[in-house]
Amino acid sequence: MEVVVTLVTWLSEIVRWVLGKVWTLFVRWWLRWIRRRMSEAIIPSDFSVNVITGVDPLRLVLQFKLHNGSASGIRLNRITAHLFCGGSAHIGSVAGAVLDNPFVHVSPASPIIGRGKSVDISVDITPDIYLWFWLLPDSNYSLHSSSIEVLTSWGAIDVPLTGDVTSEVGKYKGRIDEFLDRVRRVLGIRQ
Repeated sequence: MEVVVTLVTWLSEIVRWVLGKVWTLFVRWWLRWIRRRMSEAIIPSDFSVNVITGVDPLRLVLQFKLHNGSASGIRLNRITAHLFCGGSAHIGSVAGAVLDNPFVHVSPASPIIGRGKSVDISVDITPDIYLWFWLLPDSNYSLHSSSIEVLTSWGAIDVPLTGDVTSEVGKYKGRIDEFLDRVRRVLGIRQ
């Protein structure tokens, strides 16, 4: 009788261990599936690069919308934005917490985006002075390895910032030329 009790005890422990492993695998798969679905429902769009005038040196501002199409509210956490120009020239990067970063502005100011809502995000970038001479006014812009991290009830989700970037920089050609003339005078460069 003791042998039967021992075998049943061992068998129940083995079954419990196997069921625990299966349950753990199921929960992990389910969480990955939920997070992937939420990541697909949080959509960045309307990327544009514009010039901030009235400052010295001139700055660029990367603007985009972040739409929350998921079934729950999300909270903005971190941003990593790498702006490139002309295919491969690195303009600048901004990384860190969304609300603690002085170069990142969110409108409306709340870091929480309810379901079906969207926010406008602006990222100020000060390019190297020499890039204004060669690349910035007429070139195309792109984002490589850029993302925004949002917090959900299912954990942190990275949403890649991908899409066409519209350039509004060419509209400010006159102001850019004035800025470059000022720089040339200061540096003693003749045209």
